[in-house]
Amino acid sequence: MSTLTPDRAAPQSDDEALTAQQMQQAEELLFSEPPREGFAKALFRGEFRGDIVFPYPQLPASQREEEKKENIENQRERVGKGDR
Repeated sequence: MSTLTPDRAAPQSDDEALTAQQMQQAEELLFSEPPREGFAKALFRGEFRGDIVFPYPQLPASQREEEKKENIENQRERVGKGDR
């Protein structure tokens, strides 16, 4: 979908040429990808799109273990402070 069609004459001034070029670039950027569907529309069709709702990155296994140990230590400290 271009703003310049073969039956139209070429733009007359530099401003019109620049505007036509910018319009073409904008159309390429905005309409080059297929439209993405939202979570609610997919859910209505019976599809659960968890990647839309939960876009959190996955940690590497080594980092997950480290975080798990730190969380356990923090919980033990909190429980220990509550007993006093």
